[in-house]
Amino acid sequence: MQERSMGIRTVATAAAFALAVGSANANVFEVIHADVEKDGFEFESINTLTLSDVAAGDEKSVHEIAFSYAPTSWWKPIAALEIANPQGGNAEIEAFEFGSVFLLPLGDGHAHSHDHSHGAGGARETHFTLAGFVGFELPNEAGLNEAALSFGPIIEVEHGPWLVIGNLFAEVPFADGVDPGLAYAASAAHSVGPNWRLGVEAHGEVQEAFGNAPAFDQQEHFIGPAAYSAFDLGHGRILEPRIALLAGYTDAAADAVLSFNLELKF
Repeated sequence: MQERSMGIRTVATAAAFALAVGSANANVFEVIHADVEKDGFEFESINTLTLSDVAAGDEKSVHEIAFSYAPTSWWKPIAALEIANPQGGNAEIEAFEFGSVFLLPLGDGHAHSHDHSHGAGGARETHFTLAGFVGFELPNEAGLNEAALSFGPIIEVEHGPWLVIGNLFAEVPFADGVDPGLAYAASAAHSVGPNWRLGVEAHGEVQEAFGNAPAFDQQEHFIGPAAYSAFDLGHGRILEPRIALLAGYTDAAADAVLSFNLELKF
């Protein structure tokens, strides 16, 4: 089963692209998987709701609608639309996002299964998968002047009932005088039944990490529990919900964020 993250506008784009939520501008959270299945379609709704107080005009919630199709066994392009809902205002299209996941010829190539049937007494095989991600985000109003390119590795390790996934992406803004930054997303989850995993997620970013990086308290970092499930709807359709309650532990991060995704694979 796939527990999605979280990516990164902060990671950038792609039904996943974004991962950070700031006190003024929220973004969706997603841990991007090294998951490419030839001829597979994916439709995903990715949502973030800030539970702590939000000033008028700042984003109370952000919603992303993403669609992907893998024409090969190693490449999955993704397109997404991000909608922001400011406090006291009307929802508006904030950005268009385009990304790709490239499965690399290392490890198991994601040939293993993410079902949750691993028993405590069963064989604890270890599977490793490595992929690359490239994403482009185009703001609706600012255009290319505020666009950004993101890229980096996706690492996935499964050992028995444990599934660990990590994203680390460099973010290169198009704006003049702004240094590249870093964004990360990670999850560790344990199977608790045939359809469920429980775990923890961490998300964050360091703006201008390769230059004028802010102090730690002015960065945005989050951590919290998450639950993942998968339901076979028949006819090759799989429904994968995810929910996470994330706490910001720096001054710049929102105090509490509810992140919930719903993905349909077919």
